[in-house]
Amino acid sequence: MNIITHEIKLDMSMPCANDRVYTFKDDSGARELSIILTNNKLPYVIPDNTTVYFFGNVDDDEKIFTDCSYDGNVVAVPVTRSMTYRGATVGQLKIIFPNGDTVTTPPVTIINTEGISIEDELRISHDMN
Repeated sequence: MNIITHEIKLDMSMPCANDRVYTFKDDSGARELSIILTNNKLPYVIPDNTTVYFFGNVDDDEKIFTDCSYDGNVVAVPVTRSMTYRGATVGQLKIIFPNGDTVTTPPVTIINTEGISIEDELRISHDMN
């Protein structure tokens, strides 16, 4: 399967930034966020043996927590069904360094749109025949 990648650039020195990504309701497994981290426009490289996860809240205050992979200053966040089930998800990366220090990124908002429902898809298919 081809993964749809949404590239986001976050500068750690700008804590009030809030980038937005648009997805479709119930999309999961086929999308990921590729978050490029910088600090004052220079790469913010994550050292080996560091833990990175995405955490946040969905519209109804449901909590989400997703493990991430990384390479240098690029973090891959798989977009899960709970992130795209309702309305909007606001989340951040938490980076836990080997010595126990932590840092949190500026927030990212995943905005979910309805798209065409399965009933609409069936009606369109029937109308075309």
